[in-house]
Amino acid sequence: MYVSGFSSGFGIASFVVPPGGFIAKHTSEGAVVWATGVGAGVYPRSLVVDSEGNLHAAGSAPADDGPGSRPWASSFDASGTQRWRNQTFPDRSLDSSEGPTYSANSLVVFGSYIAVVSTLEEHDAPGSHRLFVDLLSPMNGAILGGREIFSTAFSAWPNPQLAAGSNRLFLVGTFAGALSAGDRTIRSTGTDVFATALSTSALLLQWLVGFGSAGPDRADSVAVDGARNLVIAGAVAGTMTFGSTSVTAMGTDALLAVLDDTGAPMRATSFGGAGADRFTSVSIDASGSIIVGGTSDADVSVASRTLTALGGADVLMAAFDSTLGIEWAARFGGAGEDAAVTSATASGDPIVAATFSGAAWFGGDDLEPAGNLDGVVALYRSR
Repeated sequence: MYVSGFSSGFGIASFVVPPGGFIAKHTSEGAVVWATGVGAGVYPRSLVVDSEGNLHAAGSAPADDGPGSRPWASSFDASGTQRWRNQTFPDRSLDSSEGPTYSANSLVVFGSYIAVVSTLEEHDAPGSHRLFVDLLSPMNGAILGGREIFSTAFSAWPNPQLAAGSNRLFLVGTFAGALSAGDRTIRSTGTDVFATALSTSALLLQWLVGFGSAGPDRADSVAVDGARNLVIAGAVAGTMTFGSTSVTAMGTDALLAVLDDTGAPMRATSFGGAGADRFTSVSIDASGSIIVGGTSDADVSVASRTLTALGGADVLMAAFDSTLGIEWAARFGGAGEDAAVTSATASGDPIVAATFSGAAWFGGDDLEPAGNLDGVVALYRSR
């Protein structure tokens, strides 16, 4: 189990991690195997482990040649020894770099940036947000190819997210106005969600769709299920028509939406109360259950029970079946501002990596923070 983040410096077990980005490996029982810093100002945002046990990370780092940030990627073996580091991406004034994931034996790193130069071509629109996808060699980090996806600028928050299917890459994100790629253009009704599919070899556009309400909607995470459908997690802030389904939020509600691998809407549901709720992570376990994590700042009714707000923003966890029927839901945190991402083990047990800013409960004993914002990793048994 691997965790990445950014810290002002900490000690854990026998490891001392300096200020900056860090990566830590834990056993399934939570014991620390190793922890290492990856550099001051480095934000390791995403991790993936290959079939040989090597860990690949992607994020952003301070530019070597001036102000601003640049895409960053690095690889470690199972013992935590760095195999390679690649910060020699084409010159970009970076907003974010995400990934990585695997596709056709390549490591895929992607994100949004404010660019004059992209991987393959130049642009004359500095100051506009654009989406890039680069293919890297998992052996040494060398750039194998890449391209910009959209011919128009788009809203870069929240950061775009990617998942790999059997022969396609799927990207989701948030946009406002018009978004164009090739001969396809979609237009938002407010701040909407986009989803697009690319071929894994040449990164050619397969399809592009958008959906949302008149309010500020968002996509925060995406996963591909066993039937190659896209499961998108985020938030909806109004009434949204999604195929034959109509979803209406009570405030800003957490959102789950499913597209098939052609981009056609299949089903959607919202989850939340009168406050601000959203799902920030989604994964699919071996049985096909959809495991989500997110935040909530008000009471949430689930079936015949209420998940009572604990104060501030709480950690929200839930599981849904493939038809988006609720299986279970839970709430953790304290009176401060708490946030989390979740994943699932092969057996379906959810793993949570969370931050908390005051005394908080994540099951077991209450946790007292050592600083202004602390982290916790927890493994739960699926209900």
